[in-house]
Amino acid sequence: MPSISADSVDLLLESFNSKVKNVIDDIAPVKVSKMTGRQKSSWRKSTAVQSMKRQCRKAERMWRKTKLEIHYSIYKDSLHAFNVELATARQKFFSNLINSNLNNTHTLFATVEKLTNPPSQIPSEKLSDSKCKADLLEVVNTSLLSGTFPNSLKTAVVKPLLKKSNLDNTTLSNYRVISNLPFIVKIIEKVVFNQLNNYLNSNGYLNNFHSGFRPHHSTETALVKIINDIRLNSDSGKISVLVLLDLSAAFDTVDHNILLERLENWVGLFGIALSWFRSYLEGRGYYVSIGEHQSKWMSMTCGVPQGSILAPLLFSLYMLPLSQITRKNQIAYHSYADVTQIYLALSPNDYSPTDSLCQCIDEINSWMCQNFLQLNEEKTEVTAFGSKEEVLKGHQRVLIRHCGQHCLHQYRCGKALPNRIRMTL
Repeated sequence: MPSISADSVDLLLESFNSKVKNVIDDIAPVKVSKMTGRQKSSWRKSTAVQSMKRQCRKAERMWRKTKLEIHYSIYKDSLHAFNVELATARQKFFSNLINSNLNNTHTLFATVEKLTNPPSQIPSEKLSDSKCKADLLEVVNTSLLSGTFPNSLKTAVVKPLLKKSNLDNTTLSNYRVISNLPFIVKIIEKVVFNQLNNYLNSNGYLNNFHSGFRPHHSTETALVKIINDIRLNSDSGKISVLVLLDLSAAFDTVDHNILLERLENWVGLFGIALSWFRSYLEGRGYYVSIGEHQSKWMSMTCGVPQGSILAPLLFSLYMLPLSQITRKNQIAYHSYADVTQIYLALSPNDYSPTDSLCQCIDEINSWMCQNFLQLNEEKTEVTAFGSKEEVLKGHQRVLIRHCGQHCLHQYRCGKALPNRIRMTL
């Protein structure tokens, strides 16, 4: 196969963008017009239509707030009922208009013209997507075969989003940094994600005790695994000590060189495949956009863009060595994204295993420092489950071992499992 230059993918992408722009300009050319106060159609002003619209908006807000399937079903039913009522009101309006103007031929012909003549149709050849598909396919294949990610797609528009609506919007740490990327980036990344994910699954490289960003895994699988282990310990008369480890701005501090080392030495990528990921990570940049204001372009020397398709999977691979530390210290663990739960069982009057737990925490903290990751002390806490007396003894053992290091920020004594396990996932 002849070699493909790195510049060819950029040229192909430029040609593709130009063709797409020309098609859009033909179908929907930019026009400058003066907007005047536009009155609603008469049938939209009816009491029934307005009432159905309010009900539909209320159902939509509830669904967007909860994301529950039942609320989505209610929203769809409300939307359907609104559209039916709107169509009925429109039909009644024109029916009344025609009946009241039976002797007014000018109004009748104007009404019939409006109802029977649709807008001018767009030529079918302009709507054909076969050419765009072929060009897009060529861009994707050239990118993969040359091991080059297009330079023009490496700039992200960052739009900060408040993590929760009730948080203080003047505190920068309350915002989540989301990268808005061109749609073609999503297509290329999806192709790479599918191939990489299939390769990882077929070769068993993914961590079995990681529930984040994997098919048939979720926060529920993480909770079920941990709760089941704790209940088994309780049935055996043991207490459980659970440590929740949370990272600060985890995706933003990923070191590119270390990530490439993971891909090469831990996953086994090489040649063009590894070159593609190196090209994907290098030369990236971003600018912040808030309303009509934009910042200067900044180079992104570390991190993987939140909002991209590949970022979660790459972060999971970045965290692969963490499982070795827990297994070496014989500590059970389970992870989801940037949250890791480590836990162990203690027999009554035998608290020596806490030494292994504390040693494991020390090694994890050291490993994270070496890999430019930082524990979020406010969300890192220890919870113990068992009788109050035994729990306090185990807790004191951990506190004495970790005095002054602030690794274990909070302590909770848990008895009722469903109410005491509080994980930020």
